[in-house]
Amino acid sequence: MNDILISVIVPVYNAEKYLRKCIDSIINQTYSNLQIILVDDGSEDNCSIICDEYAQLDMRIVVIHKKNQGLVLARKSGMQIAEGEYITFVDADDYIDIDAYEKIAACINPDMPDIIAFDLVEEYPDKIVKKENRFTEGLYGAGELKTQIYPEMLSKGAFFDYGILPNLVCKFIKNEFANKTQIEVNSEVTFGEDADAVSQYLAKAESMQIIHYAPYHYCKREGSMVYAPIKPESINYLQNDLEKAFLKAGISDIMKNQLNDYITFVTLLKNPRVILDRKGIFTDSKTALYGAGGFGQAVFSQYSDSIAVIADSNYAKFDNSFMQIVSAEELVNRQSEYDKVFITILNVNLCRQIKEKLLAMGMKKNVVFYDIGRVIQ
Repeated sequence: MNDILISVIVPVYNAEKYLRKCIDSIINQTYSNLQIILVDDGSEDNCSIICDEYAQLDMRIVVIHKKNQGLVLARKSGMQIAEGEYITFVDADDYIDIDAYEKIAACINPDMPDIIAFDLVEEYPDKIVKKENRFTEGLYGAGELKTQIYPEMLSKGAFFDYGILPNLVCKFIKNEFANKTQIEVNSEVTFGEDADAVSQYLAKAESMQIIHYAPYHYCKREGSMVYAPIKPESINYLQNDLEKAFLKAGISDIMKNQLNDYITFVTLLKNPRVILDRKGIFTDSKTALYGAGGFGQAVFSQYSDSIAVIADSNYAKFDNSFMQIVSAEELVNRQSEYDKVFITILNVNLCRQIKEKLLAMGMKKNVVFYDIGRVIQ
């Protein structure tokens, strides 16, 4: 597979600050047989100029300039002109290792599977986290996909723990397969677009290869971690896309519980009132939060008048006006200000560990703990 053409699609929208690093990481690959498609999705900064500048420097680059229609349609525009045996994606504010495609191409099974799934690295301002597909490396045929992959594809055990990473950027999709399947991701889906596309491709695939190699750097910057709500209709479109895909693939029964968990996860993260109002946790102003990540920010933005204090183990890194974060020690010391603690972390096991930690630090036994386990019951 060392001479196959790989089409790399880069949707670009207002990413001027990071775009050069992204493109440089692609054009300087040790694997050179690339078609590089930069899709300028109506950028309002200098991205359009940067894309054209690189196209003049490297004949492998094709630039599409279009009006802004969002990520889904930008990727679709790139796929329509992709000529490679495989298609892959890089987001404009991320980058890849210099030998990424050489190493992946060297591992591709000669049968050329419909999908190749590899790992990635999440880069935060203060840490790096490797994210892996939670299955054994190797080739999976149609039968193995149904018996081994689908039952744990979206949720592998505890809420919420992916089996296959939902990110489209750590996938190679065979072009012939993509053209034949013609998945439909609703353009109104503004969160979960990747999971929507990846799940639809997997539901229709006859084969998938898993490679445990993480050359993709998914950059989680401070600005990207601030809570931003989405329209409830967007979540409905996401659910409808996946329900239809699983029904057509004959795997609705296998995917039902996983899909419910996934939609609950998305709702809690992007529109938490839909679920939390029914729980009655924030009926007064005597509630504390533990956890200031995406879920914690979402909850705080919706219930700030009812929240007495919010804590996080990484409290020092949150230096903004969105909310004032305190340490776990200070949370324990300020017990007179609240009688309930909601642990806003979307991992059941971690929630339990935090509860035990707070109790060991001196949290009173009569404080009522809520966590994700109680919310999703």
